[in-house]
Amino acid sequence: MTINIERATSQDTIAIAGIMRTIWAEESVVTETVQQAIEAADHVTHIATENDRVVGFVDGFLTYSAENMMRWEIDLVAVLPDQRGQQIGRQLIAASMAAGKQKGADQIRALIHIGNEASQHAFANTGFHTLTEPHLLVVAGETAQPTTVAVADLYCVPVTTCRYRGIWLERPFNADGYRGARALQLRNRYDVAGAVIPQHAGVGAGWVIIGRYEWWVK
Repeated sequence: MTINIERATSQDTIAIAGIMRTIWAEESVVTETVQQAIEAADHVTHIATENDRVVGFVDGFLTYSAENMMRWEIDLVAVLPDQRGQQIGRQLIAASMAAGKQKGADQIRALIHIGNEASQHAFANTGFHTLTEPHLLVVAGETAQPTTVAVADLYCVPVTTCRYRGIWLERPFNADGYRGARALQLRNRYDVAGAVIPQHAGVGAGWVIIGRYEWWVK
């Protein structure tokens, strides 16, 4: 079996969306959103193919911290169930890492659910290590309220992913920060407002805990 890793184009949108529907059957996948991510200037999406069949993909993109650190976010890695166990995930991660370095990223990272042992293993074998403290992934629910005033020191990161357009709160993790992020979401019609917060941080009123995750960094 020969696996080829190559950069995806918009022509691979249907195949990537199909893999997403197979791996994350409980989620809604919008083909147009997938294509927008593939075509975005700050993204690089790779596919793994066998005999011209797309059997896996990885998507990465740039974000900037409040301190202007350039980060490469390895957002999604997926391999079809019948192709697992052949190190395809590692090859995809390595390709995305190379793309992030080529773009000049200061840090390469991935957010991995603490129960996802397959992803943990693949990232560990590609040179990543985890930060010690698990974090909570939280998103604004329908009852989350926006602010009507400016929030001091508010920092949010807009993202376009294969799953959604969103805004991510990075500071402050307090009532004002959550309300400020919710206001930005509603004002700009983002699909999601979310945050990845330390376990000891308070969760905003109307925000929902999705799960416990760890940052893995390179």
